[in-house]
Amino acid sequence: MDTNKLIEAIFSELLKEVRANKDLQDRITRLFEKQVKRVDKPLKRHHRRKPGPFDPMTVHRDQPEELGPRLEALDVEELKNIVAEHGMDRSKLAMKWKSKERLVDLIMTKVKSRAQKGDVFR
Repeated sequence: MDTNKLIEAIFSELLKEVRANKDLQDRITRLFEKQVKRVDKPLKRHHRRKPGPFDPMTVHRDQPEELGPRLEALDVEELKNIVAEHGMDRSKLAMKWKSKERLVDLIMTKVKSRAQKGDVFR
């Protein structure tokens, strides 16, 4: 017997039984509902950091002298959030740093270099 015909015959018999047997129909419906609920849940991203409290590029563009004091007012975790959100450390080494000064220096350096990028062509 051909495989396709065999599968059609099996599912045809199963469908007849499901239509005739209300209890079997309810059990199969519950199984599908559980699967749909499981699929509908959004996947959690456990290793994502929160967004930073502000955009350092915007602050540097609007008020460059304000960037340093605003960064100094943040704690280490908020500084790491800024670094992660704006992709300032591709090697992820800054996530291990404990020194606030080091993180502020990294952010200031990256912001200044990004602000000056392309100036040679102007």
